[in-house]
Amino acid sequence: MSAALTDWLMTRNAQLEMQAERQRERLAAVGRIGEECRERARLISEGAGDREIRGSDLGRMHAYFRVADEIAEALR
Repeated sequence: MSAALTDWLMTRNAQLEMQAERQRERLAAVGRIGEECRERARLISEGAGDREIRGSDLGRMHAYFRVADEIAEALR
């Protein structure tokens, strides 16, 4: 293998490693968003106590859980 090709491959590998690291950081950020959605849904549920969750609270809680579940599924 020529020195030029070796240099190019090493440079390209470094670029790809940096790109992969950025992607891992982005995926981690998306995962944190999913965790935050699940936490918000949990807080709505806990805030209701023993009463039935209705109306906009129910809609928001469902939306947060749905987003969290979709994010978790996408990250698998």
